[in-house]
Amino acid sequence: MGDGIHAAGLWAALNVVVLLVLSGMTSVQRRKHRVSLGDGGKPPVEAASRAFGNAAEYMPLAIASLILLALTGFPTWSVHLIGGSFLLGRVLHAWGMLTGVGPTPGRMFGMLLTYIPLLASAVMLIWCWVGGLQDFRAAKQTLRKRFGAASGQCWRTESGQAKHRPASDPH
Repeated sequence: MGDGIHAAGLWAALNVVVLLVLSGMTSVQRRKHRVSLGDGGKPPVEAASRAFGNAAEYMPLAIASLILLALTGFPTWSVHLIGGSFLLGRVLHAWGMLTGVGPTPGRMFGMLLTYIPLLASAVMLIWCWVGGLQDFRAAKQTLRKRFGAASGQCWRTESGQAKHRPASDPH
């Protein structure tokens, strides 16, 4: 597949680790405050539960976007930039949720670093669909030579029609 898919895998794994840590923190707060379901009206349980829930809501979308960026042939550095920014945003947001009340700087910067990478990946994937990835011809040629046609690159025919190269196509 290539370095991009490995980069996406790295950021997916790190997001899973953050999600597991947040889940554990929620469990600790529930045990500490003797709450079996929900938050029991306890602010620390509610904060931990929402930090976990908010991460669980955004992480699948980010992971899917990273995988699609890698599979459509975007440069590995862009997958790392989006993945790293998103992860930092999720950590900052969780920290803000767990250490303060109301709109803390951690929460605000965390949400910005969640929205911006998601928006950037959406724009990049739409750009690929309309043919903007043609600017990366040199990168596509390198990928094609290095990984073969199965790299699933976004490409266009001579008439400009969008196509997806099947894995069985040797060119």
